[in-house]
Amino acid sequence: MLVKAIIVDDDLKSRELIHSFCKAYSDDKIQILDLCNSVDSAIIAIEKNKPDLVFLDIDMPEKNGFELVNHFTDIPFEIVFVTGHANQFTKAIEISALNYLMKPINPLNIKSIVERFENKKQLADSNNRIEVLKNNLNSDKKSIVFPNNDGFKVALISDII
Repeated sequence: MLVKAIIVDDDLKSRELIHSFCKAYSDDKIQILDLCNSVDSAIIAIEKNKPDLVFLDIDMPEKNGFELVNHFTDIPFEIVFVTGHANQFTKAIEISALNYLMKPINPLNIKSIVERFENKKQLADSNNRIEVLKNNLNSDKKSIVFPNNDGFKVALISDII
């Protein structure tokens, strides 16, 4: 599975460093779709590219990373907070971030983040398939599961022609 990601950090060197670590340690598993220097540019990039994962700096000049999270009513991507301040760990955990990286970043953490994302995705797919199976067994046959390259896709029977 190829994980589509966006990097959001106001510091150019940090964006480039995370990008280079992604290429070096997980190039076959992660594709960087965009590098954004602000929350506003990230919102546009997220809506356009529909990433699976967002590396998000917390402290940025105009708007912080938490404001990006608050912009979305439904967050269809996983978040990895990136910061140089350890005191923001609790808030990141409250938001259920996939991970939290402290600057300076250890490049090996990128590999473990991608693995953690894949495991979480597989678990969600498995739970979704089980839910469909339960519904179908209870004569509430509204959906069906199809295998695809990324695992499985659930489709409503009413959408199938």
